[in-house]
Amino acid sequence: LPDNVVKVGHWGHDSRGSNQFLDCTVMIDIGDYTENLGANAAYWHCMTGQSVNPTNLSGRYGRYMQHRRIADLEQVIGRPRATNRPDEEITIYLPGKWKEAEISAIASRLPGVNIEKVATYDLCQKAAQKGQQSQRKIIETFWDLITREQNVTQDNIAKIVGLSRGRVAQICKDLLPTTFVRFKKMLVLLWNNLSKTNIPKKALSELPEDVGWFVEQWLPNFHEYVQQGETLEEVAQNIELAIEFHGKQILDYVSVDTIVDLIKLFMAPMPISFWEELRSRSGTDVLSQREPIPI
Repeated sequence: LPDNVVKVGHWGHDSRGSNQFLDCTVMIDIGDYTENLGANAAYWHCMTGQSVNPTNLSGRYGRYMQHRRIADLEQVIGRPRATNRPDEEITIYLPGKWKEAEISAIASRLPGVNIEKVATYDLCQKAAQKGQQSQRKIIETFWDLITREQNVTQDNIAKIVGLSRGRVAQICKDLLPTTFVRFKKMLVLLWNNLSKTNIPKKALSELPEDVGWFVEQWLPNFHEYVQQGETLEEVAQNIELAIEFHGKQILDYVSVDTIVDLIKLFMAPMPISFWEELRSRSGTDVLSQREPIPI
């Protein structure tokens, strides 16, 4: 075994009723565990008299199997007995294709558990699907060019990530929430504003009423409008119109948190670590010295 692996167990055997992981602070439970379907179908037939197709997970039999699956997931999470170790931080990795309903069920049954969904790419780039690798590389390159004040074009991105311009254009069309040009313009504006860390606090009373509402109410709560059905394209259009009519300086009135959240809206594929770093860097002197990027 590798030096950092001290104990090994197996789904179905050690994931229930085992106390061998009581002193573990990190567990990696590999696999998308499903019990023997044939055996369970036979058991179901004996208990209910109902014959079922083992692989047809619908109706009462399907709900029964889903209940068992969630129970197994709940059991394996409980192996380190976190309830008996309230002062310790315990991390459990569950690589697999878990459904939202299963994640929600665990969250409701185990209150206090912090669940974080992490893309395969963030743990092991080579293990991610090729399409996901290409998408992430394009977004990362896009952002890197902007923050280094380089020219952001599909040709430049294609050269850096090693794809054809046509392939980059196709991925951008599917990935970006708006057009390539508008996406670039939004990120440049937001990055330039995030870089201004020494601007004095502005009084909203200086602004016209409609602009004040936009800055104080709409922008900080834009995610609520998205949840209500407003598209990312419409969000970008609203910001563009506000800047067109009232100038870029209206962004001086917007908090760093809101700026970061707006960047996050347009760059959703990036991992949590990226946002933590961006937020921490937003108050450094280095950012305040950057020159604006021409649009």
